[in-house]
Amino acid sequence: MRLTARYSPQQNGVTERKNHTIVEMARSMMAGKELPKFFWAEAVNTSVYILNRSPTKMVLNKTLYEAWHQRKPQSWNWVVDQIVPSQPISPIFSSKRRDQPSTSDDERTSSGDIELESESPPQNFDEAAKEKVWKKAMDEEIACIEKNHTWELVDLSDGKNVIGFKWIYKTKYKEDGSIHKHKARLVAKGYSQQLGVDFTEIFASVEEWRQSVLFSLYLLNWDYQLISWI
Repeated sequence: MRLTARYSPQQNGVTERKNHTIVEMARSMMAGKELPKFFWAEAVNTSVYILNRSPTKMVLNKTLYEAWHQRKPQSWNWVVDQIVPSQPISPIFSSKRRDQPSTSDDERTSSGDIELESESPPQNFDEAAKEKVWKKAMDEEIACIEKNHTWELVDLSDGKNVIGFKWIYKTKYKEDGSIHKHKARLVAKGYSQQLGVDFTEIFASVEEWRQSVLFSLYLLNWDYQLISWI
């Protein structure tokens, strides 16, 4: 459990990573039991239920549920044999183990398994530079950065440290398991910065819409003129 300040978009990454974990858990459970899509809400609720009752490094010797409610959660008592679906869903109650290989192509297709094209992304730049698809992905990333004017080349100031960067590679797949695209991202190693050495402020100044409305009403009331320096 991590606390975030209100109206602070700089901390959205914490929420986005947690939402990503919940979505991946729900997808895994639905794919493992071959559930239809209308069970998505129940899968997400189950993922959150499990995460709130699982140990975490953020809270010492407590679960998130216990840290929030100040009491231990009730013991789990899941009886799968007593679940009665509203409509027949045969794959859920199949006794066949999913880790057993299918004996034919028809059997693999009917079970809903998706066979992904086996390709592991490169771990570093040297490996990626040897393949054309990853070189093209890196060229597209550089072209996008230059088009959006993400950075500006300047001389290094005295007493300042240079922050390194690294490439992150990921292979994206389609629903049928075939390769959709090769994605390369250039990210800065922001974790190498030290408070008081490389920066002094934790948050950047962010304007909230309520403050803008209040400030505009103040200007209109006193007939002031707004001058922009941008």
